[in-house]
Amino acid sequence: MNDKLDELKREVRRIERNYRRNSGGSSQMGLYEELKAKLPASLMPGNVGTVDNVAWDYTFPVTFDLGDNPTIGPGFRVTQFFQVQQEAAFILKNISWTANTQNAYLAPLSIELRDRQSSRFFQNTPIPVQSYGDRYLPTQLDSPLYIAPNAFVDVTLTTFIPTSVTLVGPISYTFSFRGIRIRVQDAADILGNVFG
Repeated sequence: MNDKLDELKREVRRIERNYRRNSGGSSQMGLYEELKAKLPASLMPGNVGTVDNVAWDYTFPVTFDLGDNPTIGPGFRVTQFFQVQQEAAFILKNISWTANTQNAYLAPLSIELRDRQSSRFFQNTPIPVQSYGDRYLPTQLDSPLYIAPNAFVDVTLTTFIPTSVTLVGPISYTFSFRGIRIRVQDAADILGNVFG
């Protein structure tokens, strides 16, 4: 048994020596350098490289469950939130939504987005939910939004009608905020992912 194991170890070492000899040894390019040399910048994957330099796709879902037969009137306002964890910033690139019933899709509702830390609103007035695309064709933002690590984003559901209306059936919504997560070391990294 030990002889067989020693023989396997020698074989692995022989294969490693041949590989180093044929590939240039320590001067060999890593996957990141090799892809960077061969691909245009627009096709360079963001999840290759050191842990501090990678970017990855990410989605923050926010769900509103309004219950059965909710009444929506001028004072209607429900807020949910998502938090960007400390490990990386988030660049919001698109928004989509889904509803559980046809009545929910047709409801006279709007949403507004606000960064809780800076109190900045991402739009000047609430936008009707029907203005956003569904999960198969999300709305692409003209200018991606940078959201810092540890930030909370409040998503508020309101209505734009002056009188009350009752929606029939169980009503729920899920909004998906998609973009990329990046570890931020300097401002150039941020600008490259927002505009690159």
